[in-house]
Amino acid sequence: MWRERGFASELIFSNLWPRKISFRTGGLVTCLIGVLMQPWKLLASYGNYVSGWLVGYSGFLGPVAGILICDYFVRRKRILNTEDLYRRGGVYEFSRGVNWRAILALVAGCLVAFVGLVYAPVRALYDYAWFVGFGVSFAAYWLLTVGRETAKQGGPRPPEVQMGSIAPQACGPGLGLWDKTSGLVAAGDRRR
Repeated sequence: MWRERGFASELIFSNLWPRKISFRTGGLVTCLIGVLMQPWKLLASYGNYVSGWLVGYSGFLGPVAGILICDYFVRRKRILNTEDLYRRGGVYEFSRGVNWRAILALVAGCLVAFVGLVYAPVRALYDYAWFVGFGVSFAAYWLLTVGRETAKQGGPRPPEVQMGSIAPQACGPGLGLWDKTSGLVAAGDRRR
């Protein structure tokens, strides 16, 4: 049973440095981290689990969700250039693969969400960490990116990139859009 639970983390650690960290060593590192986290203290009472772990974890997930939703739905208006997702120098590479505006918005959202742990009068910010982090990161990311689109991002979109969908040309063989009568439409076929 423990093999199924540890498989993903073993794989992650072994892929970090494949020449030095084997699959077995990755499993040992996972076990060590699991013991160092002291899960028995976390689960000692439901209060520790809910207000300590779940709310704290949501303080990181809320800002991530705020940035993703702002970028995809508000800034890009649900349009993705799927070829550029995997291309060096594409629209989504930013600065050597790091979107520093998103990192700054993430830090702002997390800081505001966790300030309630340090300063007691604003404890409500921590109690609602997911919502606070979401709102702050959403607003911060929007403010940091408004009017700052590069020529690559602001230029005309390819005709095959459609609103809210993946273009049939971007799909591999045998993949495409759904046809009402027969199921999948062949790649490159523009029927709907």
